Amino acid sequence: MIASRSEIADRIKIIANQIDVDYKEKKIDVICLTNSAMFFCSDLVRELQTPVELHLLSFENYEGENKNGQVKLTLDVKSSLMNRDVLVVEGIVVTGRTPKYILALLNGRNPASLSLCALGVKRKMMTENIPLRYCAFELDKQIAVGYGIGDNEQKCLPYLTALRK
Repeated sequence: MIASRSEIADRIKIIANQIDVDYKEKKIDVICLTNSAMFFCSDLVRELQTPVELHLLSFENYEGENKNGQVKLTLDVKSSLMNRDVLVVEGIVVTGRTPKYILALLNGRNPASLSLCALGVKRKMMTENIPLRYCAFELDKQIAVGYGIGDNEQKCLPYLTALRK
């Protein structure tokens, strides 16, 4: 097991407290990347004391034989982000290509600030330099499933575990 339900909850409280300190007396626009961050983002925003406007962003990437990191948005943020403090919430950062693309896209909408928060990161596999401000867990190369990550019933596990082959 990578992280139990209680370990995840403890890390979320720590991250939420840090976000509350960093965004004191501000409102933040939280953008949930629905592909893998729904559980994490839901629990995180419930822990925040900072006022939040929640947005959803969904995408497709790595389709079929496409391994070049192309990202196609399937659900975009409807509100203007101009001059707003934006926090993007991701599931697991592996290479960093997808968050890099999404951060560049959102940066073009002229937010006052733009930060990235992730449930986990695989630093040894990263090929992109991205500004990951908040992260719950450092992961090895194993494939993580559970807590919103993975396919079908794996996604619904209340903890994070390594995929068994």
